[in-house]
Amino acid sequence: MKKTTNPKKIASVKGFRFPNSEEIDSAMKRLDKTQGTSLLSEDASDLERVKFKVCEQYIKYLQEQEITQVVLAKRLGLDQAVVSRILKYNIKAYTLDFLLKNLEKISALSPEISFRKNRKTG
Repeated sequence: MKKTTNPKKIASVKGFRFPNSEEIDSAMKRLDKTQGTSLLSEDASDLERVKFKVCEQYIKYLQEQEITQVVLAKRLGLDQAVVSRILKYNIKAYTLDFLLKNLEKISALSPEISFRKNRKTG
């Protein structure tokens, strides 16, 4: 004889209540509107790979300083949404020049973050 489970017992386990279908639908709609972290594709161009590495330096600074992206945005004089996109590796949103210009600011704030300009002259 097969044992059946009481649905009410499943829906509430030690004070935890599983969401109903309306709550799940609402959460899924909110998730659809958010942007997650971008990944680097296997066939990424050299430029995309460099931009990805530059974004890693922003994250390294954030972690080493134990600060929020809001604080980082203030230090760089950028909008928090801009910093959020950088930290999510949204490399298509910004030029390499923009990313490097702001990385240079981070480098001035933290010597642990290496940034070197290699400029060829005449």
